[in-house]
Amino acid sequence: MKAKIYLYINIFLIADLLSEVSLAYWIMDDGSFTGSGLKLHTNAFSLEELNLLIKALDKNFSIKASVNVSNREKSQFSLYISKNQMSLVKDLVIKP
Repeated sequence: MKAKIYLYINIFLIADLLSEVSLAYWIMDDGSFTGSGLKLHTNAFSLEELNLLIKALDKNFSIKASVNVSNREKSQFSLYISKNQMSLVKDLVIKP
């Protein structure tokens, strides 16, 4: 029987850890394209953690993102990158 290994990443270090490659993996794993942009499904993140992620995306890549409420109870949130930011995202994560 394999032992489960849990990894905890300190959210306050996210700006130091967020790279073009990690952004590409994040999009492939938890992203979905909508008709008007990109949604990153971050339902397990708190609002405070999402605000740190938004600041990290802006600081590292100049990507402007926002928070969307994902459920009726307003307790889960997703990160949204608008359509006008998509060319920047594509340039970062799609390499020839």
